[in-house]
Order: sequence, then C-alpha cells, then structure tokens
Amino acid sequence: MIRNFIKYITILLIIPLVLFAERRIEVSVDKTVTNLRTPINVTIEFIDFSDFPNYDYDFGDDFQVIGGPSQSSNFSWVNGKTTSQKKLIYQIAVKRTGKLTIPSFVIEFKGKNYKTNAVNITVVNQNNTQRNVPNSNNIQNQKSQIGEQLFVESICKNSSVILGESVVVTYRLYTKVDIIDYNIPKIATIDGFMIEEQKIIQNPKVVMRNINGVKYKTADLFNLVLTPTEIGKLNIPPQNFRIELSSQNRSNDPFDSFFSMSRNKVINSIAPAKNINVLKLPNDAPDTFTGAVGNYKLSAKFSKSEVEANQAISFLVSVEGEGNLKNFTFPTPKFPSKFQVFEPKMKEDIRIRNNKVVGKKTWEYVIIPEEKGDYIIPPIKFTYYNLKSKKYITLKKSNLTLKVKRNEHLVEEGLNNLTRKEVELLNQDIRYLYLNESKLKSLNYSITRDLKNWAIYFITLIVVIIFGVYKLYWYIILKNPLAVRRNKAIGIAKKELSQLSSNTIEAFQELSTILNNYISDRLNLKSGEIFLSEIIEQYKNKKVEDNILIEIEAVWKYIEEIKYAPNLIDNNNINDLKERILNLIDKLERIK
Repeated sequence: MIRNFIKYITILLIIPLVLFAERRIEVSVDKTVTNLRTPINVTIEFIDFSDFPNYDYDFGDDFQVIGGPSQSSNFSWVNGKTTSQKKLIYQIAVKRTGKLTIPSFVIEFKGKNYKTNAVNITVVNQNNTQRNVPNSNNIQNQKSQIGEQLFVESICKNSSVILGESVVVTYRLYTKVDIIDYNIPKIATIDGFMIEEQKIIQNPKVVMRNINGVKYKTADLFNLVLTPTEIGKLNIPPQNFRIELSSQNRSNDPFDSFFSMSRNKVINSIAPAKNINVLKLPNDAPDTFTGAVGNYKLSAKFSKSEVEANQAISFLVSVEGEGNLKNFTFPTPKFPSKFQVFEPKMKEDIRIRNNKVVGKKTWEYVIIPEEKGDYIIPPIKFTYYNLKSKKYITLKKSNLTLKVKRNEHLVEEGLNNLTRKEVELLNQDIRYLYLNESKLKSLNYSITRDLKNWAIYFITLIVVIIFGVYKLYWYIILKNPLAVRRNKAIGIAKKELSQLSSNTIEAFQELSTILNNYISDRLNLKSGEIFLSEIIEQYKNKKVEDNILIEIEAVWKYIEEIKYAPNLIDNNNINDLKERILNLIDKLERIK
C-alpha cells in the first residue's frame, strides 16, 4: 500500500516536470581567476532535462581536459514547482596566460537547440593569483597558500629543436610542505610527438633549490623522452598531479582544524604546458642519411681477421653518442657477392644522462664466406645531422679486409648454397666413442649390501633436505614484503653511501636521506618523514642497549643542526658523518 502511494506521488511529480518544464543549460566554473598550475572545475548544469544530451564537449585550444566528466542528478520541489537538475563536471587545465574564454555550445536535444553561456577566465602568473581574488574565502586562501608552497614544473632545456631530435622533459616537484604520496600520470600519446620512454625515477633524490629567493625541496619525478614527428610549433600538454599532503600542514584557523578531523589533504597541481618549436631538416641530406640527429661515433670490425671457407663469422657495426638513438636504422652495408649475409641482430644500450639521451647501438651481421680469398669490404658509411655544426656529417670506415682460407675439413665440391644451420653442423668436430671394458663384479654382489651405495643414498638425502629447507625459507621470506624490505635495507644503504655526490650540499642531503630510508626499512615505518621519538621508542621495545640509542639520537640531532647551517658543511663533515652512519648501521644490523 505504502509503495503504491509513493509510486503515484512520484508519477504526479514527474508529469508536470515533463509537460511544463522550461529546459535550459548553464555553464559555470569554480574560479574565474587562476594560474597555469591550478585546475578549473567546469560545471555544465542541465535544468529540467530528462536525460543527458549526447554531445562532444570541446573547450577550445586554450584548455585541456584532465579529469571527468563526473555526473550527478537531483530533483527539488519548491513552492509547488518541481525542478530537475543534472550536472556534468569536468576538470580542465589552461595552457597559456591572458584573457581566455570557454566558448558557448549549441546542444541539440529532442529536436530543439539549446545554447549555453560563454565563460571568461583570466589566467595570471602564479604570484599574482591571490591579489586578483580579493573576495576569496578561507578554503580558497588556503589552496592559494599551498599552491605557493608546492608546485610541479616541466623542465625542457631546448625550446627549439630539429625534426627528429630527441627532447627530454623532466617533471620536477617543488615543495616547502611535507608530502606523503603523489601520483605519476600515465602519458600515452602527445600530438606531433612519438613517446620513446616515460622513465619513472625510483627513490628520487631531494635537492634544495633557490627559486626567486625562496628555498624549495625539489625532486625529479620522471623523465619523458619525445621525438617530434612534424614541424611547427608543437605543444606538450599540461599534466595533472594528485599530491597528498601531511595532516601536520593545517590551517591556523581553529575551526578549520576542528572540521578537517586531521585528515591528509589531497590537492591537484598542474605542470604547465610547454611549447616546442620544431624546425625542418635541411634538404641536402645524402642517401646514407637514415634520420640520425645528434653527435655520434662509428666503429666497424670483423670478429676475427681470418676465417675458413663456409665458416660463420660476425661483422659488428656500432654507433655511439647522444641523440635520437631509438629513431634511426643503419644503412645496409654492401658485402662481396661470395658472402652469405643474414639479417642483422640489433642491440642497444640507451639511457638518460644530464637530460640527454646517450648510449650505443650495435648491429651484428652473421656472414658465411663461400670461397677462399682476400676480400675487401666496401667503405661503411653513416650520416647524421650534427646539432652543433648544423650540417650533415658522414662517418666512414674503410680498409676492412677479411682473409678466407681453404677449409681442409670439408669437401670443396657441392658446398654452395648451404644453409646457416648446415654450416654450423659441418663445422662441428666428429667425436668418436671410446669403448672400454667395464669392471666385472661377482655373482654374489648385492647392491643393498654395499655400504658405499648406502653412503651415497644418505648423502643425497641430506643434500635434498637441506636444499628443500633452504628453498622453503626463501619462499617464506619472499612472500613477506616486510621481511624483504628489512633484508634489502643494508644493501641499498651501503650502495648509496658509496655513490655520494661530489657536491658537499648534495652529499649531505643524500646522507640524511640514506639514514632516514634505512631506519624506515628496518623498522617497517611508512616511507617519508619519520620522527626521532618514534625511532627511539621502537628500538626501546627491542631492548636495544642505551649506548646505541644515545648514538642514534646524537647522529640524528647533528643532521638536524647542520640542515639549518649549510655554511658549516665541508668535506671533513661529510666524511665524518658518513663514517658515523656506517658504524651506526653496522650496530643496528646486529639487532634482530
């Protein structure tokens, strides 16, 4: 009965909504003054629509969608009038400063067109945002303050490149507040670029940097290696980072602190877009140019200078240097007609160093000379476009000779057109079986009575048990991530201690991070900022000797003191601190 009553009431409410409602669409934003690092929430509200219209929203070239749409619907009944509200919420990033406009849309719904309102937005520099929002409430003020203390920047050394030249974009976090976690956006495609690699930096190094007179802790989060595929002014779009802040960074407002319930804050910070001007290559490229841009060295050689006929040999061609190593092939060398040449096997060792792509590519050709003789390989040529001299440079390797001797192990006739597998089989030596008399045993001999056999069985059983226990132990250890973390802590710490920076300030920061990470791993504490009181309490529970606790506290406080007096840091302090950390780690390793 009650259900039917509710159903009838609902129908009565919807009927006037459908028959007499005046539909309209309104577009609004959460802020009209913003900067390149702050996202904008765009709300598209459909009033008295029975459903969401099917429409592809394009906010224009000055904006990029980084989130959404999220949907919501609700009904209201005020003064006998029923209203339906449906909302689409997009999160967008701006690409440039100035006066921008979110355009109006003409949306068709059930045979009728509805035009939305345009929205004007002012995009200013980061430092000017707050002064342009005089009526902002406390939450907006707080977000603005966080924005000044934390941001992400995309760093690219070259704003103008040649078509085919590799571009390394580094995304760097700047912060004056404590960060608990952050996300790394997955970048699948960028118009006009081929994404070679998105290399996430594990355990990023924290470095203090001075930006316009303000000191920030900075960390490089990941490198993006791009290769432009078209000329003109290309845009690397803005990227959104979700960053979780420690609950210790709270507002001074007591009411805000009360209602926040000490929860960690999650904010969005945008790394602004980057414009790259891509120039075309000169038209006078030689035939040996296959797209290499940068600075390279060429080497070519046989694996050995002499070989027998119908015996396989390797011919190695290597290109080493810096540039777009992933985006070119090697021009096919010309070999004598008496050579069987197989498709080359390519190996590459490519890495990022000082924001440049460096490495080596090697092509290995397997060659089988069919007849004896002295052969001269035509010059090996490789052409690349040199970025410094701004011209094509052709490298050449000449005087490559191979002496092919008569193969005494093979019959000369009928050896043409052998396959590679056949040649490998023919080149194997024939191994004859050597037959020897076996030892004779008595007819009364019994295997079960022979003590030697029992000894062998017993030893084998012991080995199998030991091996099984060993495998079981490591299986249990590897299934326990906390145990793996504790076991790896010492290795990671000593490796990082052996690779300290030559810069004293950076070396001090690295030593502080190494000790912090080691103790976090050993005590299974959350990565990031840990407190001395927490460490002492944990080791007291393990009943550690007082002298070790005193030493932990002394080293920790020494690091904290030096942090605020960087002018005191020198090589002697660094070496002394390194030795103290090593001695402390060795003592802590003995604690179970």
